[in-house]
Order: sequence, then structure tokens, then C-alpha cells
Amino acid sequence: MPGFSKQGAVDASFALDILTFLSSSFTSTALSGAVLPAGAITGAAEVYLLSSAANGTSLTTRTAAQMYADLQIVSGLQNLNGWSYMLRITNSSGGTTTLAAGTGVTLTGTMTMATNTFRDFVVTINNAGAITIQSVGSGTI
Repeated sequence: MPGFSKQGAVDASFALDILTFLSSSFTSTALSGAVLPAGAITGAAEVYLLSSAANGTSLTTRTAAQMYADLQIVSGLQNLNGWSYMLRITNSSGGTTTLAAGTGVTLTGTMTMATNTFRDFVVTINNAGAITIQSVGSGTI
């Protein structure tokens, strides 16, 4: 987690912001062949996305710059360089779902999820224009 630059007393509002950012988030989508919307794969320390498109799909990340900006808004932090979080994409569609990279996003490892499987990723914020998404495991549902 990047260092906090909060100046002054830590109040209840600041503490709530931190606890919210360090929590989990869940989003469900039936999008097919689309760029994921803001917050679908960003917004917490653990992010869960359920893809339920009718016949499988390709889901493209937002650009690294857009994802970085999403995280800045949610966290209230300006410098997120070096921060990582966990992402799980679950596929409940009727076909294979594939994660594709937006501009500035590097994908490493397997990016496909067969029907009724999930894949875990570690998302690393390198800087405002570069994010790496590394596949780290998979399972069945």
C-alpha cells in the first residue's frame, strides 16, 4: 500500500475512507465484447467480477490511465505507484470469457475463463500509465 500523505489529525471520515478502500467489491456484468465500465475491476483491495454474457465474451480493461484515475477517486490518494490488489473474474456464461488489455495494461499469463470457472489475478499499479495484470490461479464454481 502506498504511503498516506494525510496531514493533520486522522478523523472518522478519513478512517472510513481507508477501511472502504481496503475492503472488497463485487460487480456483475452481462456485457459482450465490450470495454469494462469504471469500477468493474477497480475500487477495493479485493475485486470480484461475475461475467454472465450469453455465449462467452471478450472483456477489455479500461486504459491504465483510466484505471489509475478510478483508483485515485476511490482511495483519495494521488500516488498509487507500487500498490497491488486481488482481482477474481468468474465466468458463468455459456462460453469462454477472455480478458483483453486496454492501452497501457500488460496482461501476463492465461486470460481465459471457461464456463463455470474463475481466474485470480494480481493487479499491480506501476504508474499512472502502466498497470500489470498477472494471472495467479484458477478454479471451478
